[in-house]
Amino acid sequence: MAGSVVGFVEACVDCQKTKPSNQKTPGLLKPLEIPSAPWESIATDFITGLPLSNGWDSIQTVVDRFSKMVHFIPTTKDVTAQETANLFLTHIMRLHGLPRRIVSDRDPKFTSDFWESLFAKLETKLAMSTADHPQSDGQSERANGVIIRMLKTFCFEKPTEWSSFLPVLEFAINSQPSASTKVSPFECCYGWRPRMPLDLLSPGLPPLYSSLPAIHRFVKDNLVEAQDRQAAQANKERREVSYKVGERVLLRMDHSSPNTTVGDKPKLQEDWSGPYKIVELKPNAVKLDLPSPMRIHPVVNVDKVKPFIEPLVPHQEPGPETGTEDVYEVEKILKSKTTKSKGLQYLVRWQGYDATHDSWLHESELKDSREVLEEFLERVKKTSAPPSRPSPKKRIKPT
Repeated sequence: MAGSVVGFVEACVDCQKTKPSNQKTPGLLKPLEIPSAPWESIATDFITGLPLSNGWDSIQTVVDRFSKMVHFIPTTKDVTAQETANLFLTHIMRLHGLPRRIVSDRDPKFTSDFWESLFAKLETKLAMSTADHPQSDGQSERANGVIIRMLKTFCFEKPTEWSSFLPVLEFAINSQPSASTKVSPFECCYGWRPRMPLDLLSPGLPPLYSSLPAIHRFVKDNLVEAQDRQAAQANKERREVSYKVGERVLLRMDHSSPNTTVGDKPKLQEDWSGPYKIVELKPNAVKLDLPSPMRIHPVVNVDKVKPFIEPLVPHQEPGPETGTEDVYEVEKILKSKTTKSKGLQYLVRWQGYDATHDSWLHESELKDSREVLEEFLERVKKTSAPPSRPSPKKRIKPT
């Protein structure tokens, strides 16, 4: 009886969704393969939310994973996938050629059909990190942190002038030795040290290395040593986990809802959602069978999930009953928004699902929920402030 009680409590669905885990972070750090030469493999990401500067409000960072050379490209947060490809051609490909591998997050600018089809024809592999897991793209994340700190130092008095500092800050980063490679990105790519302002005070050219192959062998050895050291340090706080296809897991709530962040999550909301079935195993990640209302990528890192203990008493899942056709009914519309790229959208709450499944839909997708849409529009109309009327002009009595 004691064993039955322990098993019953451990399998409590509500407890599994609300209680934190006191174990080490699941999933060992598995570094990406080290490239063999400069600009063979690159990492790219975006910095957004910057003050408007010469028409720009964002930066695309591009990092060579071998030499650690960086390029900072000013752009806008509304840049399209096609415009991103044009930026790549203008600022990267014309200088360094076509890389064999591009590591990025799952920003729509990188996951669009245009971007994927373009590089498929060019035989360049797009390596997407698992959703909401910036550790997979550590190179560009570190570059983002470096340039933000430098811009804060140079632009805190005039934040709208940050774009004018990008060229000189990029040069400063590329001319300093990297902690991993022990040489500067300039030396690794070109075999010589760039002329600095202080060099103008003394005659002579920067010293040349004997050969680039020797530099590349030196850099490769240092990268292997640095990667092994970083992995060993990181794995002290992590543990290895393994799953099987068909096994059910819980998904961390801050990852499962694309419409809320950790800071926005209500205090009394559950920490985990699910359970969801594993349909495919990937290196340090799993692919989940998610319901259609959840518009997030189904491949997630193993540190975003935990095993689900099947309850002794069958647990009733929300949504359509097993064996029936999947039909999802809109319970209510929460709010609306208009963006330049996607136009007018409505955030809907699905019948039988919680906030983690809320989805942004276009009006054309609400053709079977006209009453709910009209109710929302009427509610917005009532809560909107009436337009202010101009004050009547004071008549002046003629003299």
